[in-house]
Amino acid sequence: MHSRQKLAAPIKPELSGTTDTSNFEEYPEDAEELLRPEYDGPDPFEDF
Repeated sequence: MHSRQKLAAPIKPELSGTTDTSNFEEYPEDAEELLRPEYDGPDPFEDF
């Protein structure tokens, strides 16, 4: 048997509405602005 416990959220951000995204970081809209990762080592998925 499972018991249900209700816990209060440790952090409850304040929202100005249902579409409020002010608690999230800003990211570039265009993918060209993102830096591509560089890796010179062996392929880690070669034997995957």
